[in-house]
Amino acid sequence: MPKRGSTCLAFEPIRTTFASLVQNCRANPQLNISALNLALGAHSAQIAMTALPESGINHIHREPSDSLGPTQSAFQLSLDQLKLSDLSGLHGKLVIKIDVEHHELEVLRGASETLRINQPLALCIEAAPNELAAIIPLLGSNFQPIEPPYHPGFQRSPERNIYNHFFVNQLWQSEE
Repeated sequence: MPKRGSTCLAFEPIRTTFASLVQNCRANPQLNISALNLALGAHSAQIAMTALPESGINHIHREPSDSLGPTQSAFQLSLDQLKLSDLSGLHGKLVIKIDVEHHELEVLRGASETLRINQPLALCIEAAPNELAAIIPLLGSNFQPIEPPYHPGFQRSPERNIYNHFFVNQLWQSEE
C-alpha cells in the first residue's frame, strides 16, 4: 500500500484492462493511484498488442505474426518522455515495478534519464533469468541486486509463461 502522501502511477495500454484498473482505483481512493492508458517502451510509437480478455497474457507484437488472438493498437511513450514530477508531484524516493510481459528491457531502455535523475530507491523487474546480463548495464552502477526477506505476496520462484519462458521477480536497490 502506498505510504500516506505518496502517489502510485499505473500504466496499462489495453483498454479493457485499463477500465478494470480505473474501477479498482475508484474503489480504493485512499491508495492515491493515477491510472494512465499508455504502454511504456524505449521510444514513442503506435504499437500493436494482443488483447485477450481476462487472460493476463496481453503483449506487444514484435513481429506482425506475433498475434495469439484479437489485437488493438496502443500509444507507447518512454518513462524519460514523461515528466514524472509533473504527473505525480514526485518528491523524494521512487519505487518502480516493471512487469510488462517480456518487454522489460525496452522499458528500461526508455528510462535511463528517469533512473539517473530520480534515483529510485528500488526497482522490481519481472524478467527471464537469462536477461540479467542485459539488465545490469541499463541500470548503471547505482543499483545492486538484493535478496528480500520472504513475503508470500512476492513470488521469487520462476513462473512459466505461454511461450515456455521462465520469469522471476528481480529486486534492485540504489546505493546511497
